Amino acid sequence: MLTAPRGDFGTGANGAVRDPGGAPVGVGPNPSDQGNIPYKVEGAQAAMKWDPAKDEAEGNVCKAYGAIGIMRQPTHLHITWQADNTLKVEADSGTQTRLFHFGPPPRPGQMNYVAGRYVPAEDLKIDVPAGTPSSLQGYSVAAWTAMGGRGNFERSGYLKVVTTQLTPGYYWKNGVPYTGNAVLTEHFRLMQLPDGSEWLLLSQLVEDPEYLNQSYLVNYQFKKLPDGSKWNPTPCSAR
Repeated sequence: MLTAPRGDFGTGANGAVRDPGGAPVGVGPNPSDQGNIPYKVEGAQAAMKWDPAKDEAEGNVCKAYGAIGIMRQPTHLHITWQADNTLKVEADSGTQTRLFHFGPPPRPGQMNYVAGRYVPAEDLKIDVPAGTPSSLQGYSVAAWTAMGGRGNFERSGYLKVVTTQLTPGYYWKNGVPYTGNAVLTEHFRLMQLPDGSEWLLLSQLVEDPEYLNQSYLVNYQFKKLPDGSKWNPTPCSAR
């Protein structure tokens, strides 16, 4: 998963992975369709007000395709390096592009055997360039975290991504909303099954104090495909 000088998902120039299924959420804005989201009253009330016709009339058909929602869509992903410090993640559903910006890696956690205590890893620094506007995909900072690799132990690791500067959007295409103050933290790692298939595992943690009583965590899996023959860019739709 990790190669010098930068991490590598191994998708290659034409690689693609796909979500094996959509989220088990209904199509209407009622409490049973909120996917166990720990909403405050304000969040639930906002969900109940969803009007797809209004979104269409106002040109807001992409609100379910933001950084939080796009990874929950039935979609293909194409992952490549745009530059040495910028990882590009394209989704054909809604024809969206996310950019992960890498800076100096945070200090990893270490065990201080002399003092007999564990020194936690540094938090990922979120340095958003001045003047960066809020947007559908927000601004994402990323860092690789390596584990093991000493002695006879194999090296493993994961990619951590934190996204801020979001515009308000939906978790799914049924109007369940998050606010522009939401913070998205994601962890990506690879897994290979005994049958040889490769999977990208994704955990998403959303913190949105205005609408949520607590952080909201979900997990998704994407299967790597042998080529990009199923790549099918489609426009956003409100329903």
